[in-house]
Amino acid sequence: MTDQNTSTNQTNDTYEKNKVLDQVALLSFIDDLIRDRKDPNITEKNMAEMRAMLLKKVNEEINIHMINCLTDKDRVELDMMLDKNPSDKELHEYFVKKIQNLDIEIAAAMLKFRASYLYPVNQELQNISQGKVDMPVAPQTEKSNGSSPSDSSEEMLSAPYPPQKPTSTSVNLPPAPVMGKTVN
Repeated sequence: MTDQNTSTNQTNDTYEKNKVLDQVALLSFIDDLIRDRKDPNITEKNMAEMRAMLLKKVNEEINIHMINCLTDKDRVELDMMLDKNPSDKELHEYFVKKIQNLDIEIAAAMLKFRASYLYPVNQELQNISQGKVDMPVAPQTEKSNGSSPSDSSEEMLSAPYPPQKPTSTSVNLPPAPVMGKTVN
């Protein structure tokens, strides 16, 4: 019996050490993000608050990514497990068992978070991609036979913007090289 308790204690100690190392690595990751972004709004006064907020957000992104890696059956099983208030270690063991290459999946979630933090997409582009903004539509004309434009796939629509006119200043550029031929 003492051998089993010793083994369990060593496993718990290893888990706790790895948990601390993971949090240190995440804080280092966040410090790198803050440094790389060079945001003038982050000052010494709000640095701790910003680090805490980013740590929370990156943990949320990792958790969402891990849940998305599960099958529907595994998600139901996870819900039942969460109803019993499992320990962090039990949750960790569950994800290790259910997700192959868990470390790689966590790294992928962190890289996605890094990209979204360092290179934020213009809000207008986000709205367009989510369908929140109406895109300009080309004016439609009625055909002479009275059918609506959507009735015919051959219907040509006018461009919503007039074509650009060539500029009056011409630039003398050398001819573009042709593949496989040398230019003298």
